[in-house]
Amino acid sequence: MIKEKVYKVIWNNEEIEVNNAKFKIMQLVSDNFVASIKTNIKEKIDEDFVVTDNYNNLLGFNKYKNNSLLFIFLPLKNSGTKENTKKRFQISIKNKEISQDYSKIFIIGYLKICDKEEKFKYLFFISEDIKNFYTSYINKKTFKETLQQSYSSYWINDWEKIKEVAFSKEKLLISYGLNISNRKNKNANFFVRKYFISKDFDILFETFFEKEFRNATETALVNLIDDDDFLNELKSNKDDFNYEFEQPVKFNFNDAQNFVTICKLKRNKSLANFYLIKNQKCELCNIKKTFKKDNTLIEYFEVHHFIPYNKKVQKYYENTLDHYYNLVSLCPKCHREIHMSNEENRKKLISRIYRVKVNSTFQKYYPETNLDMILKNYKETLKDN
Repeated sequence: MIKEKVYKVIWNNEEIEVNNAKFKIMQLVSDNFVASIKTNIKEKIDEDFVVTDNYNNLLGFNKYKNNSLLFIFLPLKNSGTKENTKKRFQISIKNKEISQDYSKIFIIGYLKICDKEEKFKYLFFISEDIKNFYTSYINKKTFKETLQQSYSSYWINDWEKIKEVAFSKEKLLISYGLNISNRKNKNANFFVRKYFISKDFDILFETFFEKEFRNATETALVNLIDDDDFLNELKSNKDDFNYEFEQPVKFNFNDAQNFVTICKLKRNKSLANFYLIKNQKCELCNIKKTFKKDNTLIEYFEVHHFIPYNKKVQKYYENTLDHYYNLVSLCPKCHREIHMSNEENRKKLISRIYRVKVNSTFQKYYPETNLDMILKNYKETLKDN
């Protein structure tokens, strides 16, 4: 007997597993659901826009800063693969010529996460501009021969990011996913796919709109991914793309190349950059603006190893401390404060990070740790500084 596939979903503030038939029932929405989102968008967009398509799951606009926009409204679907956390938006527009009429095409997606009478019952997604992606889908025969893949689906692989937003108590939390992938064909293109996620559609759309047309500094974080130097660095380290989902490896003290000085250990620069892209705020004071870094559009933050990463402390832990789950994004002020403030204040700061940072995954990777031990690690680290 073939075992039925089950998929992970978020439902009424829990992570559960259901089969696809059950999932489809859970995701049923009322007839006016998409219509209400369309009305919401039309009320937010400037009067200069002219509605050009407004039927089924499409909403088009024209004449805004030489841009014509098409929004495609899609429910998030299960992957259909053995990986039960992957989700996707399945793109299907009967009039394939329609893409030629628009300079930019975006997916507005939705995932129902609650059937109770609550304000936030959905997760909403807005993709990057998929004009090229969709054009490739139209010409998929030629394109598929080149890339050896199907282009009817826009994949959402970042399940941990979906959970973070769904379970967040910050009602207006804006987050985003980043999928970096190189296909089996070594000659294939290099893909960086971005999408915003939030429980609040109003805030989500305003953030998207600022990013896409008004270059607001609050949303400039995504533009870092267009930084050629950073992309080249990622491309040169293709095995290290999915830092967030890699389990930490056991640290090898016998590997002399791990050491820069007697106490300081080599840091993975690509990992640090990757973390700062995905965490564009100070995780202590929550500010999102500092200053622009060099010639990029990214706000400047600094990576801090929550459990201090040095020879003295690493010896207490089996797995390497230079890992995504042990990193924290801090503004320069908070970073200095952790390192240089008095012991009483430092304890308060570390305790605040601990309450947010240490979850079941963190404890699985670093089972040796607890708050008292981390405080001891800091005291031991800073004693000789």
